[in-house]
Amino acid sequence: MVVNVLEERCGSVYTGDLKVKEETSEKLSCTELRPKLSGRITSDISWIFHDEENIEFFQFLSLLLSQKQISSWSSKGKLSSPVVYDIVGNQYIAVFSRNELRLWTEHEENLDKIKKIKLQQQIHCVIPQKNGNEPLIMFSNGAVCPLSTAVGNRKEEYNTSLLDSNEIVEDYHLVTYEVCTFITILSRSSLEVPHFSVVPVSGSISSVKLKVERKGFRLVGQATVQHDSSCNFLTLWSDGRLYSLPFHPQPSPDFPGTFVNTVRAVSTKHPVALLALSSSHVAVYGADPSEEVPYKLEAQQLSALVGAHCSDGTDDSDVQELHYTPCASWVADSTTKDVCCQPDQQVPEAIKGQLAALQADGCCQSVMVEKLVPQLLETRAVPELNWCIRYFTDIPEKSLVQILMFCLESMATVGREAQYCELLNATLHVPFSDVCMLPRLRTVPFHHVLTLLHYLTEELEAYEPEIELHSLVEWASLLLDAQYQRCLLSGDPQVLELLRRIHKLVIDQISYMNNLKTLLPILQQFQEGRLSVKKTRGANKLYCVEYLRLY
Repeated sequence: MVVNVLEERCGSVYTGDLKVKEETSEKLSCTELRPKLSGRITSDISWIFHDEENIEFFQFLSLLLSQKQISSWSSKGKLSSPVVYDIVGNQYIAVFSRNELRLWTEHEENLDKIKKIKLQQQIHCVIPQKNGNEPLIMFSNGAVCPLSTAVGNRKEEYNTSLLDSNEIVEDYHLVTYEVCTFITILSRSSLEVPHFSVVPVSGSISSVKLKVERKGFRLVGQATVQHDSSCNFLTLWSDGRLYSLPFHPQPSPDFPGTFVNTVRAVSTKHPVALLALSSSHVAVYGADPSEEVPYKLEAQQLSALVGAHCSDGTDDSDVQELHYTPCASWVADSTTKDVCCQPDQQVPEAIKGQLAALQADGCCQSVMVEKLVPQLLETRAVPELNWCIRYFTDIPEKSLVQILMFCLESMATVGREAQYCELLNATLHVPFSDVCMLPRLRTVPFHHVLTLLHYLTEELEAYEPEIELHSLVEWASLLLDAQYQRCLLSGDPQVLELLRRIHKLVIDQISYMNNLKTLLPILQQFQEGRLSVKKTRGANKLYCVEYLRLY
């Protein structure tokens, strides 16, 4: 994660009623730091937090210099919003169980004994105000009223809200602009459509509600910024474009407003936090774009996806077709014209009708295989399974494991018959994603894993194996990764002997590869035509010299 500040902040101004809010995800559900009385952040500070595990919260007031506790209080009730301090009433305010208010001073110890004020509606939060104004109560439906009004009319419901019944408050900001005070709310409906609302608190300001939508892009971040002449709603979208929309005092009818800049320092594929530091400074917090791991599709899966979404021949001025990919077509003469199949390949009669129905429904290959394989396994239709393995290019990992289990169980019952060995070899040649296959193999019984490892080891030791080397190595590695702990902790002599055989095969392969590395430069020179052949000097046979040992 990275933090990017668009413009360097020159300085900061601290006021006595400044509150810094922080939320954590585990044991401390909400924390609020509040300077008290003296207005100096180094003299006196209070911590308020909620312990989810014990359903109890505590508050400690202590001097930073002496480290002595001044007071504490606790309650068994469950907080539903952060605790705030009311400067006007010199008291703390908290919401319990979403519809219950409790007010107390710092001298209280047990909050379960103080008066509980129950309201008719659910409360979203308590919003503190500056300049000596009492806090505001914001309900879950977006209605806002002062604390005294909410307490005095606690038996009444506040239905004067801009939010619909299916909208949920996601974020809010309290804004004071000149003599006007209002709250901006970002809400989202059950249809995942966000809305931006302006709820007046005081002053002459009209209510505003906008649909936050930009065709083809998704909202990833937002903030409210106050300028000298207007208040603006900042929106950051999934394409990285940042827009600014003025909504007070003269609202702009053109959403999303004026284009500001393109944000590239953070990834806009994930949610981004925006914080207005001043009228010209915005802090951006999000994921680092250089640390994302892309999902890699196998070539066969990509081919099937392209085939399932190819052009239907309609003329669309916004679509430019770069390459036409033919769709699978099961015709009357029982032949297939799919890119993954041979033109002269006969479709088995047992599945021809079902294949035609699935293709008519627009199913892709993976869906076809998921529907066909369980039925073929139940009827033990080995020829049809062989056909599916050889002529479908996008076979899910789940179906591959099902076929493997069928082959291993059949071979354990009737021995290594040719049809089961042929089906097993074809299955081991099918490409797959090891990330998706690994969880599937962890569910395979250990004795089946040992049987398959024995089979792979024999193929590796064979002079002419029926399975390609890369498939044997890939499957053996994946099986050992999936059942690593069982193999490591097993004391069975047969398992240990199997592991020694595999270890010896690996050592032999490494030695073989090292020998090939020494030949690599010579082979490259030979391929490039630069291999120099040393000519032997011809022997001079006109005379010869012979040494004789006389003594």
